[in-house]
Amino acid sequence: MMIGIILSIFISYGCRFSVNLRSDYYSYILQDIKITPFFQNLKPAFPTTTNEFLEAINQLRTQFFRNIDDKSYLKSQAIAANEALTENLLVEFICIQTKIPLFIIGKPGTSKSLSIDILKNWLSNSSNNEYVRKGKLKRIRVFPLQCSPQTTPRAIEKIFEQARRYQQQQKDYLENLKIKKIKKIKNFKNFNIKEKKMFQLFC
Repeated sequence: MMIGIILSIFISYGCRFSVNLRSDYYSYILQDIKITPFFQNLKPAFPTTTNEFLEAINQLRTQFFRNIDDKSYLKSQAIAANEALTENLLVEFICIQTKIPLFIIGKPGTSKSLSIDILKNWLSNSSNNEYVRKGKLKRIRVFPLQCSPQTTPRAIEKIFEQARRYQQQQKDYLENLKIKKIKKIKNFKNFNIKEKKMFQLFC
């Protein structure tokens, strides 16, 4: 239960803040948690300070990466565990398995695509993953879309439709849409108001 609470705080809001704002957020949340009767059931293992909470998140990220790193793919690629990669992996894994929409925004080289590729390999091969083999985790199928100045609303709708049809036919899979380079969309005249506002947030 403790891990679930820590991850829910991290996934719901913590990972959305820049690193320098997270300490303030966790400090605020911990103050509220500590005055609730529920907190008495969490002691003494639950973090009580911001540093303890940050360390708990760090340990979860590291442990999750180690679980994946036991598989041959990461070892063969000699992939190092930097903070951006381990955080992306943990957040993406939870959001994929719980079907929570996720936008990852970052500069080139911040492991956005790499983390999805790692999860795709790990969650697609039952011989490398005992959790998938035993049915405890669902496999994923990635549907990619590389945006360009010519990308239209229909192209985006089409990739969603492909994923939806696949999900209906393959119940033991989770569909994952990988939409890259949203900033390259230049012409929004064919987008409706809601679509335009959503995609312009990332441009």
